[in-house]
Amino acid sequence: MEMNSNKIVSILGLPRQGTTLISGIFNTPPNFFSAVEPHWSKICGLEISSGNKIPIDLLSGHHPSMVIPLLKQHLENSDHLGVCSIKETYRHQEKECCDYLINSDLVDVHLFIYRNPLFGFNGWKKARWDDWYNQVQNYKDCYISLHNESLMLEKAGKNVCRITYENICKPNVTEYLNSKLKQFGVFFQSDMHSTIPLGTRFGDPRASVGGPIGQSSDSVDFLHQFERDSLADIRSEIYDTL
Repeated sequence: MEMNSNKIVSILGLPRQGTTLISGIFNTPPNFFSAVEPHWSKICGLEISSGNKIPIDLLSGHHPSMVIPLLKQHLENSDHLGVCSIKETYRHQEKECCDYLINSDLVDVHLFIYRNPLFGFNGWKKARWDDWYNQVQNYKDCYISLHNESLMLEKAGKNVCRITYENICKPNVTEYLNSKLKQFGVFFQSDMHSTIPLGTRFGDPRASVGGPIGQSSDSVDFLHQFERDSLADIRSEIYDTL
C-alpha cells in the first residue's frame, strides 16, 4: 500500500474533544494540510487553514457540497501534498456540515476522536456556552450519536479509525497515530512534538496558534456528582473500549 498518496481524512469529534489539536497535527508535516470547519463556517481561504497550503480563492464562491471535491482536486494536482484532513465539529445543531464528510465517497479515512466523557463534559461547562451545553443528557446523546455514526460507516465497509484525545496529548503521539492509521495508508514520517499554526478562529485558540503538544486536562471541577454518575455508562461502554 502506497503511503500518503492523495488521502482525504475526515476528522469528527464533539466540541472541546480535541478536533482542533488533531487538525493542527495533520497540518504540520510538509506533505499534510488541514481544512478546519469549511462547511460550518461558510468562509474560505485563511479561515480554514494556515493559508500557505490551500490557495485563498480555492473555495471562494462555491457551494459547501463542493468543498471536498475541490480539496481532493487540489491534492491530486499538487506535486508535494499527500494528505488532506477536513475537520468538522460534531454537534446536533450543525449536523448538516458533518453529513458532507460522513456521506462523501471521496473520504478515504474517517477519523473519530473521543475524549474521556468526564473531562469532555467538564470542558463544555467550563466554556460557559449556552444552556444546551450545560445539560449532561445532551452531551451523552451527542457522544452516543457520534459513535453510532462510526459504527454505521464501518458496517458500510468504510475505513474507520477511532482515537482518544488523551493519547494524542502524549509524547509518543506519532507512534500512536501511526499504529492507528498506517493500515489505511496514512503515515507520519517524523516524531511530532509541536504543531504549526492553523491560522483559524475556530476551535481551541491555543491549538489554533500552534505550539507544543501538551498534556490533556483531567479536571472535573465544574461537574456535579450526579453528572459524573450519569457519564459512567458511556465511559465504560464506549471510551474504555477504544
